[in-house]
Amino acid sequence: MRGRETSMPRDEALAVLRQAGFQDLVPDAERELPDPAKPQDLDRFAERHGLTRDLLISRMGGSP
Repeated sequence: MRGRETSMPRDEALAVLRQAGFQDLVPDAERELPDPAKPQDLDRFAERHGLTRDLLISRMGGSP
């Protein structure tokens, strides 16, 4: 999820997970991510759960 310079509201991160079809990770994100989440928080969460920016973009219908 790298590439972000600013923090992201936790609700926005949860919406991205839902939209990308990772609803099963939402409870973990609710517990683990601070609000707002800094880029490094998002990176650590993504790494722990095997997520990449390209995977999220692809699952949301875009291309990396």
